Amino acid sequence: MDYNSTICWIFNVFSQTGFYVIIWHSDSFFVALSCCLCSSHEDPFPNIAFDVFSAFIESTFGPKISLSTVLMLLFSLNENTDLLNLHARSQNPQFYNEQKRDSSTWMNVLSKGIQKKLTAKKMKSLFTKEGRPEDVMGAEATELTSIKLNDFANFLGLNPCGPNGKILQKLYPISKASIVPVLVLCPTSYKCMDASCQPRSLLMLT
Repeated sequence: MDYNSTICWIFNVFSQTGFYVIIWHSDSFFVALSCCLCSSHEDPFPNIAFDVFSAFIESTFGPKISLSTVLMLLFSLNENTDLLNLHARSQNPQFYNEQKRDSSTWMNVLSKGIQKKLTAKKMKSLFTKEGRPEDVMGAEATELTSIKLNDFANFLGLNPCGPNGKILQKLYPISKASIVPVLVLCPTSYKCMDASCQPRSLLMLT
C-alpha cells in the first residue's frame, strides 16, 4: 500500500469512529472534517407533561423526595445513555443462556453510584415507609433503587427496545437545547454604590 492509499485508509477508519484526524507530512496536510455520527446525533430531551411527571414521581418514590434529588436522578439517566443501551440489552435475553432480571449489573452500578452520592436521609426519601429496606446503603437498597431507575428510564422513553425485546434504535446522547437557561447580563451590585446617590435601587433604561 503506497503512502496516499495508507493516508486515505487511516482517514476513512478514524472519520467513522468519530475522531478528528490531523496528519502532517512535509508536502501534505490532511484534516478529517467529518465527525462521528453518534457524537453529532442527539436524541431530544424527554417531552413529558409536568402533571404526568409529578404523578410518576409520587407513585415511584417516597413522599419526602426533594426536587434536587429528582433532578439528580433525571440527569443521571439522561447522561448515561450508553449504560442504558447496555442495560436494555441485558434485560432482553436473546440466547438460551441469557436470563432476564428485574435489574441488571449495569443499572446496579449507577444505583451504587447514587448511593455513594446521597446521604442516608436522602436515600430514605427514594422509598415509601413500607418499601424501605432496613439498610438504605446496603445491597438490597442497591437492587431496589436499580429497579426504580429502570422504571424511571422507561417512563422517560429511554429504552431502545421494542415490545418484543429487540433493539429498535440505540439511545444517543440527550440534547440539552430545550433546557438551556436564559441568561441576562446584569450588574453585580443591586443598589447604587456611589456616595452621592445613596443606596437607591438601580433602574434599567429601555
